[in-house]
Amino acid sequence: MDLGIDRQALVPVVQQIVSAVAVWIRESAVSPGTRLPSIRKLAHDNLLSQSSVVEAFERMVAEGLLASRHGSGFSSPSNLPPAASGARANGMRGRSWVGGALPITNWVS
Repeated sequence: MDLGIDRQALVPVVQQIVSAVAVWIRESAVSPGTRLPSIRKLAHDNLLSQSSVVEAFERMVAEGLLASRHGSGFSSPSNLPPAASGARANGMRGRSWVGGALPITNWVS
């Protein structure tokens, strides 16, 4: 799975992972319970550190974008939260920030 991470972007890599996986789940019409590639495989295929993928997946589990079962990896959830919930919570109407993080330009003074 190519996540299309842009290391030159101002958006943190972890947030890019969250956004890319969430878009893949939503736009591919992935069936509930579909297993994602392992953390090790995603990190290797996208030249990322495993810790970045772990952090992104943990955020996604906390937000209901992924399901996790110990020893079984990560899968798409049975019920996805609304797509724009993170954007609306941060006052970012019209932008598609998945996961609720603000772009770096909004939190640097």
